[in-house]
Amino acid sequence: MPTLLDDFQFSKDPKIDPNAKAALRPHIGERVEQLRWAIQPKQGVLLRKQEGCLMPFFWVFFLFAVAWETIVITTSAGWVMTLWGVPFVLVGGYMAFGRLFHDAWYRRKVYYGLTEERLYILRHNQLEAHALQYIRQLKYVPRSKGHGDILFAQSDLTTARTYNNTIPSKSTRLDCIPMAEQLYDWMHPHTAA
Repeated sequence: MPTLLDDFQFSKDPKIDPNAKAALRPHIGERVEQLRWAIQPKQGVLLRKQEGCLMPFFWVFFLFAVAWETIVITTSAGWVMTLWGVPFVLVGGYMAFGRLFHDAWYRRKVYYGLTEERLYILRHNQLEAHALQYIRQLKYVPRSKGHGDILFAQSDLTTARTYNNTIPSKSTRLDCIPMAEQLYDWMHPHTAA
């Protein structure tokens, strides 16, 4: 019996990443749906477009906090002033470079899967299921080297639910996936208008 995904063909490597399939299978194994596409987002530290505007501000904040703390410690300004600067150094360090590593760590446990009826997103053992027929406002955001993001919203939040009794967000993103444009081209006519 032909399915909606029969016409979904990639020009490159396999549609199913074995690691993503292995991670998703225990969560959707009891369902009768067949996993037809599974992938993990691009791994490692990613610099996004908005980083060009944000990074200079973050680095200035961080360097000012470090300079403050250095001056306070070297001039023996007292323990109150020393403690006052510590949170600013920590926050500045996170904003300047820690959040990039946090994002890379977070994406290590994210998997995307597609069946004939649903799009599954597994984030750190929390599974979201989105019925394809209720996905709307699909948007493709290209990135470098064939990667991209696909953003979408649900027309009815009762059709998108997680399997650990949490409420999903109103809009969702498939973040930095390979061959995103091909997936978008396939998904666009199969989703709600």
